[in-house]
Amino acid sequence: MDSRKIFGVDVGSYSRVGHFAWYELNSATDSPTPNNGYHDPVVLADHVIVALGEGRQIALGLEAPIWIPGSVVQQGLPPRMQERFPLELSRRWYAGAAATVGMMALSVLGDVLARLELIGLSVTVTDDFTLWEGTEDSILIYESFLVASSKPTSCGQIEGDEWDAFVTASLIWEYMGERTHLRSCPHPGQLQELQIGSDVHVPLWPTAVPNVFQKIVGSRAPITLAWL
Repeated sequence: MDSRKIFGVDVGSYSRVGHFAWYELNSATDSPTPNNGYHDPVVLADHVIVALGEGRQIALGLEAPIWIPGSVVQQGLPPRMQERFPLELSRRWYAGAAATVGMMALSVLGDVLARLELIGLSVTVTDDFTLWEGTEDSILIYESFLVASSKPTSCGQIEGDEWDAFVTASLIWEYMGERTHLRSCPHPGQLQELQIGSDVHVPLWPTAVPNVFQKIVGSRAPITLAWL
């Protein structure tokens, strides 16, 4: 059994059927299969709890903005109301849809972690990949950025939001050097890391982490992955 378990979340409203989905990958070679429970945020939290109980390291990917550019006004540069990377020119983090889904993502993360707090689990939550690799009982937070015109077309038994959640989970396996099901799909593309080094940034995800948990912010913007 691999020591890592990956959860990808396609963020959306809990109250609208088919607008929220998550997917878990126990290994990079897992193929997409349907599961009705993948639309229930409570089931997501339960699976995270089980995985932590098994001693697994957890990575949780959110298809939503989880960081914004930091202010560079003091450097004589334009204020931070700008895209985070070139690909975001048409889907800026502060535009209506992106800003809304970003707030939803914080709610999803907060709900999951609140359930861990309720049963007395102690975890470290971080966006620092190196620290996560070496820390027991830790959860890595990362972002996926999926563009409809370039993301892989589903070639399995799931589609729509479930497929986006599967892609989100697969991206971090690819980041770790593993080959995933994405490589067998139409428009194969390749992994792209979008955030820029250690540029000034403001992480949003820590606001959703209960104070009982240790939260560690890395020196660079959270991992932001795409398949292009």
